[in-house]
Amino acid sequence: MKKNNMNGANNTIKDTSEELAILKALVENLPIGVVLFDREKRAIVVNTAMMKMTGLPKEGFYISELNRLFRGHTELEAALDKITTTATTTTVREVP
Repeated sequence: MKKNNMNGANNTIKDTSEELAILKALVENLPIGVVLFDREKRAIVVNTAMMKMTGLPKEGFYISELNRLFRGHTELEAALDKITTTATTTTVREVP
């Protein structure tokens, strides 16, 4: 039996909302710092571990602040440069 399109769309929206809530909770509870920037270089996701690592509040999280805080850490500087110039994702394993 074929589902009604309207019900299918509602189920998809509900499923997506639940998945996003689970993902948000997962990221928030990670013991490692996570920050996600949008194309305008604004932080749209900052977890508690990242705020504790940097001392920055969620509302004050900017790439320029990370550059200032971690100046001299070449791997992080390269990662931040990659983010700002190519709008791609990157990972920094550890900042000494």
